[in-house]
Amino acid sequence: MTPHVLVLSSDRSKGETWVAALKPGGFKSKLVQAWPEAKSLLTPGASHVILYDSDFSIASPAEVLAVAGSARLPVIVMSRDFDASEWLALFKNGAFDVLRLSAAPRQLLESVDSAMKSCGPGAFKETLSWTQAALKQAALKWAKSRISQLGDT
Repeated sequence: MTPHVLVLSSDRSKGETWVAALKPGGFKSKLVQAWPEAKSLLTPGASHVILYDSDFSIASPAEVLAVAGSARLPVIVMSRDFDASEWLALFKNGAFDVLRLSAAPRQLLESVDSAMKSCGPGAFKETLSWTQAALKQAALKWAKSRISQLGDT
């Protein structure tokens, strides 16, 4: 499946600008302006990064972050203005990144690329494989030490 960036914005002009800004990064982007459609695309196993426009929202930040979080999808929040407490709240609720609307296209591309590498397709599987290997090694080490303890008695 091709990695997608779902741009959630009720502002068509702004959304299309972000879609165009993401093309040089090789990302396939889709502007979604209705929450029911967006919600149907936020499924576990999907290879999406969500670019969420909190200023012209189609759903509340808490709702978007909750649905995306349950599907294990990273959310990059774009906002015109926010204070430190709002910024912290977005991260506490699961935002991958929070950018100002004035962010340069390169910064947006870097954030999406980072989200894809950290949370995109295969990232969880790689982390799980590494964790399983580490657990097996720890179990083997414990078993060997236990056998040597039993042999000493």
